[in-house]
Amino acid sequence: PGFGSAYNNRGLIFMRRGEMQRALDEFNLAVKFIFNDQSRYLHHYNRARLQGLMKLYDASLADYAEAQKVNPDAPQVPSYRCITYASMGRFDEALADCNAALAKVPNQIYTLTSRANAYLGKGNLDAALSDYNQALKINPNYVRAYVGRGQLFEKRRNAAAARSDYRAAATAVLARRDDIDTTL
Repeated sequence: PGFGSAYNNRGLIFMRRGEMQRALDEFNLAVKFIFNDQSRYLHHYNRARLQGLMKLYDASLADYAEAQKVNPDAPQVPSYRCITYASMGRFDEALADCNAALAKVPNQIYTLTSRANAYLGKGNLDAALSDYNQALKINPNYVRAYVGRGQLFEKRRNAAAARSDYRAAATAVLARRDDIDTTL
């Protein structure tokens, strides 16, 4: 009963199934039963991701800070914290985190798309479009990039291009779901 990694793994399963509160309960138990630095990193990082999805932003940022203390060089923390900051409307901080993650892993499509979303939120449509296009060059079936670019085209009042990207996203999502963020 004190094996935190089992709770962490079960939390990931519930998160992928969209059962957010059950996932949070499991991650809370995982954090309670940390047994080494690796589990400390993973348990805080996974709970932070979930809390961001649940709009528990302050708790999410606190868990990212705990995870980063253990592994300051891991690109996952700034990559996902970028999403939390963007969701909070703190776009400059989001961009700083995405840029830090991309400096470590330049062609990571998840982070490129997250940065594009932050640029979109900030109103820098040209930079957002560049990142969406780069992500789609790397993976021509990447749902998040199509959805974001569709939103960008809507802002530019280009309904035909937006509709085309939303159709491409719908086709890609039917083929498979990349991650819980895409599913949601």
